[in-house]
Order: sequence, then C-alpha cells, then structure tokens
Amino acid sequence: MQKMAKRYETQIQEMKEQHSREAREKTFIEEMQKQQKQMVEEMMKEKQNQMEEMMKEKQNQMEEMMREKQNQTEEKMKEKQTQMEEMMKEKQNQMEEKMKEFKQEFSSLKQENQEYRDQKKQDDEELTVIIENLIEMKKRNQSIFSKQPQQLNQNNNAGNGNG
Repeated sequence: MQKMAKRYETQIQEMKEQHSREAREKTFIEEMQKQQKQMVEEMMKEKQNQMEEMMKEKQNQMEEMMREKQNQTEEKMKEKQTQMEEMMKEKQNQMEEKMKEFKQEFSSLKQENQEYRDQKKQDDEELTVIIENLIEMKKRNQSIFSKQPQQLNQNNNAGNGNG
C-alpha cells in the first residue's frame, strides 16, 4: 500500500508539476500573445505615424508646388504687364515723335504759307504800282496822241500849200 500511496503521490506530484508547467506555458503563451499584440499595435501606430508624416510631407510638397506655381504665374503676369507698359511707352513715344514731326511740318507749312502771302502781297503791291504807272503812261500817251493829230494836220496843210 505504501507503494501505491507513493505512486499516487508521485502521480499527484507529476500532475501538479504538469499542471504548473501547463500554467507556466499558458502564462508564457499569454505573455507572448500580449507582447505580440503590443508589437502589432506599436507597428500599426508606427505605420500610421509614417503614413501621417508622409501625408503631411506630400501636402507640404503640394502647397510648396502651388506657391511656386502661383509665384511663377505672378512673375509671368508682372513680366507681361511690364512688357505691355514698355510697349505702351514705346507707342506713346512714337506718337509724340509723330506729333512733333507733324507740328514741325505744320509750322513749316504755316511759315511757307505766310511767306507765300507776304510774297503775294508784295507782288500785288508791285503789280499795283506797275498798273498805276501804265495807267499814267497811257494817260500821257493819250494826251500826246490827242495833240499830235492836230499838229499833223497843221503840218500837212503847211506842207501842201493849202494852208
């Protein structure tokens, strides 16, 4: 009986040891599962953080690109505006130059016209003097010729002996 009791005791001890081993294994497995779950959660958090960081980085890149594009667009607009202003100034300068030329030409024509009028006035005055002189000469000639026929008749009569 002692042998049996010893055997039972050994079996009980083995069962206790096995139960203790199983409990330790179960605790170990639970601890491993807990650690694995924690690692997975940490990995997930890390992945999420990486994704968020990547998204922020992408958003920053996009914003930077947009600012750069906007700056380029503004720069192009300024450039176009400057070109337009330069063109307008050039056109205005051309117009002013043409106006100067026109004014000079107009002034020159005005001066020519005045010179022509002055010359015409002078010519008219000279012509008037010439006409007056001709009229005066005609009057003198008429008075000379009006006297001449009588003298001619007297001379003729004296020459013919009729007188």
